[in-house]
Amino acid sequence: MRRACWFVCSILVLGVTVDLAHSGVMTWDQYTKAYAQDWFKTYLQGVGDGLTMANTAFKVDRSVKPLFCPPDKLVFTRENYSQLFDSHLKSQIIAGRAERYKHIFVEGELLWALRDAFPCTGE
Repeated sequence: MRRACWFVCSILVLGVTVDLAHSGVMTWDQYTKAYAQDWFKTYLQGVGDGLTMANTAFKVDRSVKPLFCPPDKLVFTRENYSQLFDSHLKSQIIAGRAERYKHIFVEGELLWALRDAFPCTGE
């Protein structure tokens, strides 16, 4: 099982690295234009589903701590991921971290959004 977890993580890292030049990093202006577009929501869903798959593998393995801990019956959709991502970015900017978002690393920010929304407690 541990081998499967590392395989999934390797694929995620490889996918992020290969796709970085296309849509992984964007400016705030690019994000505000892309946010309502179907292609961007589909991209976020793909990234989110990959993170959720890796997270599930970590939960099953039990030797690796999960990345985030959503309720068991929660089903993620394009809209869930999109709303989580947007809320996370806006909350960071309101908190005075706007300079950090000059360039947005989409995959990393979605992971942080999931971690903030669904923290793992008692682990």
